[in-house]
Amino acid sequence: MKELSLILRNVPGQLAQVADTCALAQVNIRGLCVAETEHISLLRLVVDDFETAAEALGERFHVGTHEVVELEISNRPGTLSRVAKLFAEEGVNIDYAYVAVSPDGTHGTVVLGAGDVERARSILRERRIKFF
Repeated sequence: MKELSLILRNVPGQLAQVADTCALAQVNIRGLCVAETEHISLLRLVVDDFETAAEALGERFHVGTHEVVELEISNRPGTLSRVAKLFAEEGVNIDYAYVAVSPDGTHGTVVLGAGDVERARSILRERRIKFF
C-alpha cells in the first residue's frame, strides 16, 4: 500500500486545507500522522482513493508517496509489541508507525514505515499475519 506525505508550513489552517481538498475530491482519510517542527510539519496520510488524493493534493501541495505496510491489529495489550519484536528479530527497522482505520472501517490497523518494506511484507506473509 502507499501513503501520501506532505510538507506543510506550521501555521493555522494547513491541515484544514488538506482535509478540505480531500473532501472536495470525495476522498476519505483513513489515517494520518503529523510530526511538527517550529516552521514545518510532515503530514502522512492513508486514504481510500490514493490516485484521486495524490492528484487533488498535488495541485495545492508538494506531495510525496511512500510504500508502507498496513496490518490488522487486535485492540489488546501486547499486539504491537509482538509485531515490533518480530521485525526486530528479523532485522527490519520500523522508521515510524501510526494507527489508522481498516479499509472497511471495522477495525484498527497500524501503518508502518520500514527500512525494507518488501522484507517486512515477506515476514508478515510467512507468519500469515494479515496486512493490506
